[in-house]
Order: sequence, then structure tokens, then C-alpha cells
Amino acid sequence: MNALPQNKDMQDKYYIGYYDGERLIAVMDLIMDFPDETTAFIGFFMTDVSIQNTGIGSGIIEDLCVCLAKIGISKVRLGWVKDNPQAEHF
Repeated sequence: MNALPQNKDMQDKYYIGYYDGERLIAVMDLIMDFPDETTAFIGFFMTDVSIQNTGIGSGIIEDLCVCLAKIGISKVRLGWVKDNPQAEHF
């Protein structure tokens, strides 16, 4: 939860939970202005197994991109673990 790229600090990092009512269904690690001022970097994005393959995760990312575009972020990068086909497909 505290990992950061070089030259970034905690004011650039957001750890976000997404809820369905009171149930946590997804978490995201978001770093603003990395690697440049027009890019946001998602260090990880995980959804509860119960909502996987439903389109909810994609919807969360789409909504995030719309919000980020409104504040001048034109690119979003997603980190993923090599050899994880589900993450690579996403």
C-alpha cells in the first residue's frame, strides 16, 4: 500500500475501494502524474471473484478514465503480472 515509483510521494497515490452497498468488490492503487503529467498509473486493480467477467471491472475503469480526462489526464497505464492471462486480457 505504500510502494511508490522513484520521484513520487504519497500525495500522488490513491488507494481506492469500490463498494456494492457495504461489500467491498474492487480495490485499486492509482498513482497520478506517472510516468508523466498526462498519465495516471494503476499499480493494481483487483475485483472480487463474484463480479469477475460481468463487465463491472471494465465499467469502473471506463468511469475512472472519463473522470481523469476531465482533469487533463489523457493516458492511463495498468500494471499487471506477466503470465497472468486474465490480467493481460483486461
